[in-house]
Amino acid sequence: ERANALERAVKIHQDYRVKLDYRPESICLVTESPEKFEITVNGSKIEKEICGTFVDYSFKRIEIAKYLKLGENVISFDCDFVQSDEFYENLRRSYRFESERNKLSYDIEIEAVYLVGDFSVKTEGEWEALDRDARRYKGEFVISHPKREITLSDIQEQGFAFFCGKLTVEREIEIGDSTVLKLNRKGINVVRVAIDEKEVSLLWGKDEVNLSALASVGTHKLSLTLVNNLRNLLGPHHLEIGESYQVAPGSFYKENCIWKNERAVEVWGLENMLWNEDYCFVRMGII
Repeated sequence: ERANALERAVKIHQDYRVKLDYRPESICLVTESPEKFEITVNGSKIEKEICGTFVDYSFKRIEIAKYLKLGENVISFDCDFVQSDEFYENLRRSYRFESERNKLSYDIEIEAVYLVGDFSVKTEGEWEALDRDARRYKGEFVISHPKREITLSDIQEQGFAFFCGKLTVEREIEIGDSTVLKLNRKGINVVRVAIDEKEVSLLWGKDEVNLSALASVGTHKLSLTLVNNLRNLLGPHHLEIGESYQVAPGSFYKENCIWKNERAVEVWGLENMLWNEDYCFVRMGII
């Protein structure tokens, strides 16, 4: 938004720093509109060959494992940042009329980028419990070896801080004549419960299943596939309040701009605009 306020073309350089103590065979950089940027990893210009998408069709995957090294890496984006004359006119009107702001369409944007692969995210800093089942983390993030064993409580603190997707865990369980599995889940949208070859899905509002109806008395393999949501991937991560039930565009901005101003504070509340440099996640798992 600083560049937009200048109403002229500017060159923007961004450095994303990431530390590795393990180098996966495959790791993808995920970004929107890669064709609008020159992208380098540790000073090497990368081949921007698209090898799929992640979460949304606009999130493009680019393989970058061969450019990475153990220790600190720098992923850099460079672009000529400029909007159309029509956009700058619409932006000026947006400060006067909310209807104009709601239809703003950008020609180029600076978006978050992601790394996707078979790895865990080490978080050896400090975790703090917040209201609304939230956790705030202060410390660095390090890409590390994949985690193969976890406990079901607070999975976000066991190498899956930004995780989004399906996670399957297995163990043996003794089933009797009337064994019922009851779940108290946090941040999990769907749980798929499988005993041997029989499976049942628990959607919202259904948190128990009669295991005795799925298998005979004795020892069986219990498999739980946990499907979480986008919250810990997309945020907002930096609200002082922690987890908020009133998220607005201004919740993602540190500085005041068209999306974060006196009007936004009036509508959404000051607590949903105050910034904290540390990262807020919500609990994920079976408590």
